[in-house]
Amino acid sequence: MKRGPFPHKRCLYGIVFLFISSCSSTETGYFPTAPGHEWTYDISRIVPEFNEPIVQKAIVRNLPARTVDGVTYYPKAYANGSIRHFTRSADGISRGNPGHEVADPVIGYPLNVGNEWSARSRLYLFDLPKRLEGAWDRISSNLELDYTITSLEDSVNVPAGYFPRCLRIDAIGFLDLPSRLMLGIRIIKVEQSQWYAPGVGLVKMTRREYAIPNLYPSEYTQVLTSFKR
Repeated sequence: MKRGPFPHKRCLYGIVFLFISSCSSTETGYFPTAPGHEWTYDISRIVPEFNEPIVQKAIVRNLPARTVDGVTYYPKAYANGSIRHFTRSADGISRGNPGHEVADPVIGYPLNVGNEWSARSRLYLFDLPKRLEGAWDRISSNLELDYTITSLEDSVNVPAGYFPRCLRIDAIGFLDLPSRLMLGIRIIKVEQSQWYAPGVGLVKMTRREYAIPNLYPSEYTQVLTSFKR
């Protein structure tokens, strides 16, 4: 086996916790990059310390492509002002900053069921009851997820509509914790699924983070509410 925190508010806008990609009958169509394309998502987060889900909203918009040192980047802007850059290659779609050699795969090619890859990640949901200030971010960034294409024919119903023939990518990862962090909790498990609709992009995502066997579970659901070309 190959082997990130939210403010606690009821309603937030411009959340950065997105894994943006897309889906179509061709590999390049799985990631719309035309300037002006815009996605709006509803996000629901369930955490142990709240009795009801935390409701959030996120907006993403494509910016014009830019070339740095011969590499073409496709930027996506988020409502909170942040920008993420993506590239295409024979290996798939990757996310990385211009001028940096390290990039993390988002969608791996070929688009075949069973295709696998790994990418760096971090904990975004799980929060230890007694976490170490400063050290927690460093420890959680050691997470790596293993991704697998599990379907090319999933159908998804979300507020933006019904989307057939979607690409589904499942991911799993384990983070080992130093024993001093909390007695009895040594491993945190992450489970994630993403669905990409033809010609649209990411239409749904779910993520779950919890301490094994099933302590302090936090869950995240992101669904597309509108898409503008």
